[in-house]
Amino acid sequence: IRDRLAGDIGWKNNKTGQKINVEHLTLEASNGLSLKEVSGNFTDTPQGNRSLNFKLASLDLTKIKPYLVQLPIPAEPLQKLTSLSPTGQLDNLVLRWDGNKSETKTYQISTQFRGLGITAHEKIPGFSNLTGEIDANQNSGKIALKSAKALLEFKEILRWPIPANKLEGVISWNITEKSTGKETKIQASNIAISNPHLSGNINATYLMDGKKGGLLDIKGKFGNGNAKFAPFYYPTMLGKPTLHWLDTSILSGRAEDINLIVKGRLADFPFVDKQNNLDAKLGLFRVTAKVSNSTLEYGLGWPLIEGLGLDLLFEGKRMELNANTGHILGNQIIKSKTTIAQLDADSPMLIIDSEVSGSVEEGVKFVNKSPVITVTQGFTEDLKTSGQGKLNLGLKIPLQNIDAAQYKGLYLISNGSMAAESIPTLTNINGPLEFTESSLTAKNINASAFGAPVAINLSTGKDKTIHVIANGKINDASIKQVLASQGSENQSLINAANYLSGSTDWTGDITIQKPAVNISIQSNLVGISSRLPAPFSKAAGESLRLRVDKKQAPNSDTMTLTLGNKLAAKILRTGENGKLQLDRAAIQLNSVAANELKPVELSNSKGLQFTGNLEYLDADAWRNVLHEIAGKGSNETAFPLQKIDLKINVLDIFDKRINQLKITNNTDKDGMRASVQSREISGDLQWISQNLSLIHI
Repeated sequence: IRDRLAGDIGWKNNKTGQKINVEHLTLEASNGLSLKEVSGNFTDTPQGNRSLNFKLASLDLTKIKPYLVQLPIPAEPLQKLTSLSPTGQLDNLVLRWDGNKSETKTYQISTQFRGLGITAHEKIPGFSNLTGEIDANQNSGKIALKSAKALLEFKEILRWPIPANKLEGVISWNITEKSTGKETKIQASNIAISNPHLSGNINATYLMDGKKGGLLDIKGKFGNGNAKFAPFYYPTMLGKPTLHWLDTSILSGRAEDINLIVKGRLADFPFVDKQNNLDAKLGLFRVTAKVSNSTLEYGLGWPLIEGLGLDLLFEGKRMELNANTGHILGNQIIKSKTTIAQLDADSPMLIIDSEVSGSVEEGVKFVNKSPVITVTQGFTEDLKTSGQGKLNLGLKIPLQNIDAAQYKGLYLISNGSMAAESIPTLTNINGPLEFTESSLTAKNINASAFGAPVAINLSTGKDKTIHVIANGKINDASIKQVLASQGSENQSLINAANYLSGSTDWTGDITIQKPAVNISIQSNLVGISSRLPAPFSKAAGESLRLRVDKKQAPNSDTMTLTLGNKLAAKILRTGENGKLQLDRAAIQLNSVAANELKPVELSNSKGLQFTGNLEYLDADAWRNVLHEIAGKGSNETAFPLQKIDLKINVLDIFDKRINQLKITNNTDKDGMRASVQSREISGDLQWISQNLSLIHI
């Protein structure tokens, strides 16, 4: 529908055909189309030959679309032109066209364009807001670009349009006739592009010869890359699992020295053989870059790698990241290699091999903030450590199921130390610790415990229980050191250790299944002598089996102790928030060779159970020892005596001898009442508020 039509129109019809001429034509349509100063002619001969020549000052492509069907354009090119939905402004347009209803024979077009755009269609890329000029005919052409704030869309190749704040350069082409048909050679010369993502230049040639998609040769060099925008450039051919990992793992970084090479026939892209190995005969696809200050998260639950400096490589179907700097928490990267061997695999596999170093404290942090903590059962959460360590870590992560990741690590400790409430303190730790997603292993780790060397072996069971076996040596000074480390309430035991001298071998067995920790320590005490009175006197060469078992729970621990056939004890401590106090204990003594110690059981009441069967006891000697052990001014809190059942065949006390003594007790509301029987003395004793009374004797 025309709002205004003005100008000169001439028409001629004769035997040679018909011809229409227009001069100074102005047309304004209701949809906004405006044509001014149109000059041209159209000729149609009886043989079907047609020609069209015209010039116009400007043309809005958006407004011309409804009228394209009225132009003498063959059906096939017209359909493609309509599908592309061209937009933008053409200025100083000159067009000459010769052909017929079905084909174009010759054409010549030249124009400047502004805001030019087309919709991506089939394999033709889309773009918008291009500025430049074009000069073309049926044999050759050239486009000079000088655009700002443009947008490029490579549909079905890239997921999102690429912004181009600057897009400049020249694209030219030549069409030649060959015996096999027409060949078109397109050349892009020094195409400069810049945007917030990157900036650089592209040079390319593309030979369209009808063979395997044509021959492409692209070389691009870029810099100022921002890794945050890398997902814009990952091709869709990589598949969803790989794209998801790339999108969520390479989180930041700066990329420089970015180089792109694509050389080969498009049907062979990305130029690998059936085994996905590079095939130079087919061509080459390679992208390289140097990335700095990058942040990488290679899987959920693993600590971030930060400050990462790496060389990036995409080649064929392979991705490879080689890191040379960076840190994981406080652990410095020595080297790291990340690969995906086949990016477009149905189930792509991410493989990572890294070597890092740092303090043992930072190594433990890595364990506690990674899936490795499931193997340690949380045992490492409360460790206090020092020293240096080096970690070699290998991961295999199926990108379709990241939870099924497999990993293998080797952690080498140098001059380390380790302390926790649940285990003996270890110093001078040296040796390797190996772990996988299901196991923890250490063989022949050397350390010091109780002030002496110790060898440690560690393994885990199918239920991920940690099992530690240790072998070492302990001396009298170390015994006092260990007792002192347990707190000031052990002062009496520390003083008692003054009666010991020498050194002996020991073995330890620790089982950790958080929150439970079980410790068992054994020794034959050969090499240790004791100056304590009988039944605990001992020569250095004498073998006397000692076993200490400790079971720890969140708010309690139970210790069981046996010393040959002489002593059996069981001690329970309870409390809250790690502060434990003595709750109940049972002690059994024996020096009668014919008797065997019975298993010690704790009662349900708070206090001490004291039982025994002794052949001989020198109470005077023990009074002196106990006086020295307690020390002057000792005010240690007395522990309530809940039960006593003691037999002593010969007792020396106060320079007197008592034979066949038996002491048993009965409790009442006022305290403890004991019954004493012997050949020399019998009667009752009562203990009330720390005062001893003779009731009947």
